[in-house]
Amino acid sequence: MKPETRRYLLEKAANVVGALIYIMFAAAFILDFMRTQRMSCIFSLIIVTFFVFFFLVRDIPKQVSLSPYDWFIGLCGTFIPLLLRPAPAMHDTLILHVLQIIGMCISIAGILSLNKSLGLVAANRGVKTFWAYEYVRHPIYVGYFINLISFWVQNITPANTVAILLFMTFEILRIFAEEKYLSRDPAYLAYMKKVRWRMVPGLF
Repeated sequence: MKPETRRYLLEKAANVVGALIYIMFAAAFILDFMRTQRMSCIFSLIIVTFFVFFFLVRDIPKQVSLSPYDWFIGLCGTFIPLLLRPAPAMHDTLILHVLQIIGMCISIAGILSLNKSLGLVAANRGVKTFWAYEYVRHPIYVGYFINLISFWVQNITPANTVAILLFMTFEILRIFAEEKYLSRDPAYLAYMKKVRWRMVPGLF
């Protein structure tokens, strides 16, 4: 099978699976909000929906990894957060709502910086170095971490705990995989020297 054909099939399969998981995620969160008016659900639903929209209108990348490992961690890092669900009992707090909004804004700034260059797996869609990407190399993931961890603190269940731990693990692996792949591009190597930190200035 030609690489182009294999990539096409992988992307179509990922789109179908992702759409089904997102529909179940969105339905659970909307129904819970209608019942409880729990804002922690809405803030997480907004950022996930925003990501899904820009993913659907994304541009075709110049180069994309065909590594099974890169696809595995990319898909897991993307879809595992959609397994989160509202807890039976409400534990929403104002400070965590504020953190969710901050995380949501950071991710949206990162998504808008990429515009139509969003994707699931390591790929070269052109090096973006402006706006949110002037400060850290992975602002979308920073916002996701803040938003979804804040959601989890307000909706702690065994299933959500497993999901958030897996999400964090795969996102870190995803960062290293993406940087390894993009490092083949001299423009990205120059960007890494200019922007030293992946997610948290001074730490990581």
